Amino acid sequence: MSRKYTIWENAGFFCIAGFLISITFSKALSQMFLGLGLLAAIVIFIQDGKYRRSFSRDSVFWIILMYVVWSFVSSFFGTDARQSLAYLLEDWLFIGIPVIAVMITSERRLFILLETFLLSASLMSLYGIAQHFIGVDWYISTSLVSAPSAGFRAQGFFPNVMTYGNFFAISTLFLLGCALHMETVKRRFFYYGGFILAALAALLSYGRGPMGAIVIGLLTCLFFIPRRFLKHAAIFPVIFAALVYWAAPDILFRHVNELQTELKGEYIGSRQAIWRTAGRMIADHPLFGVGRGNFKPNSEIYRDEGGTRHYTHAHNDWLNVAASGGIPALILFIGMWLAILVKMKTSIGRLREHRPLRGVMIGCFLASIVFVVASFYEATFDDTEVRLLLTGIWGVFYGMTELVKKNTETADYREMA
Repeated sequence: MSRKYTIWENAGFFCIAGFLISITFSKALSQMFLGLGLLAAIVIFIQDGKYRRSFSRDSVFWIILMYVVWSFVSSFFGTDARQSLAYLLEDWLFIGIPVIAVMITSERRLFILLETFLLSASLMSLYGIAQHFIGVDWYISTSLVSAPSAGFRAQGFFPNVMTYGNFFAISTLFLLGCALHMETVKRRFFYYGGFILAALAALLSYGRGPMGAIVIGLLTCLFFIPRRFLKHAAIFPVIFAALVYWAAPDILFRHVNELQTELKGEYIGSRQAIWRTAGRMIADHPLFGVGRGNFKPNSEIYRDEGGTRHYTHAHNDWLNVAASGGIPALILFIGMWLAILVKMKTSIGRLREHRPLRGVMIGCFLASIVFVVASFYEATFDDTEVRLLLTGIWGVFYGMTELVKKNTETADYREMA
């Protein structure tokens, strides 16, 4: 017999649905809903010990905890402890993972949440696409950035085009993974449609990082498709190539030119110049770093001779973490990613049945891979909007692992009976 939902579970579920709706257009609103969901989750954790036991045994959460603690400690040894502690407040977003997980108490609720996000992401993708072609702007106070040849770079309601591009690059592969094992044609149609819209939105942001990350994500996706279907799976990169040719035929030429400029390393605003700046910070502060939030003031000290640029972060998560929290922070950060990716891959391998859930797990894995790839070219982990999306995806994954465990235990009980 299924357990009756409590008022706290219903309230928390409503808040998480609000979080997934607002995540594509309002950082403040999404954090507010997540905070309200946390209040409900605290009551559930107190009432039901199985959740406390489940998360307390998980290696990923222990690594995250060690990373947060080290970031806190290293802040006191940085160049401006008060600034660092203000930035550390963003680490509360990690709490969203168990909060979302405990609200996914059934497959029905899981798919309500997924389709809530699908609708929200599709609408914001359409808005970004419209921005590119007609320059529509109903929210952003500053003028839209012009695209290289014609139109504007898609930005949606996001603060900049890089955030928008990375957000929808991650959404692209998440929705594709979900679509792979949907049981009905109608559902597959909507998820594939969301995949195409998100891919086009990310493409029209004209970011090199999102485009490269999507390509890596599509190639990774091929490992999860049975060999007999690989020929059919070629349609995914073909669709992406067609979108590139139709919507932005000059984008590849532009990216090649910019990449050549980057490789020369002569441009004072190039990624190489920023990475050299981060490298000098790490060399001088290998143990504790300069402290979270202190990259910008220190960039004036460590930038190339004659440089005039101020860099908010290292435009690379790995260098950014090492420069801010030292080498120990980088080791914990790498450990966190390895732990979650191995856990996801292992869970996918074990889940041969429950096809829709397997597809959603694949989507979580692919989205995480895209996040990692994008983070080599941009500090995506420092970007609150993109990090909120990652929190949601990891929360969905953990919610599914509990669902699968519950379904397996129920099936074993029935066999014994």
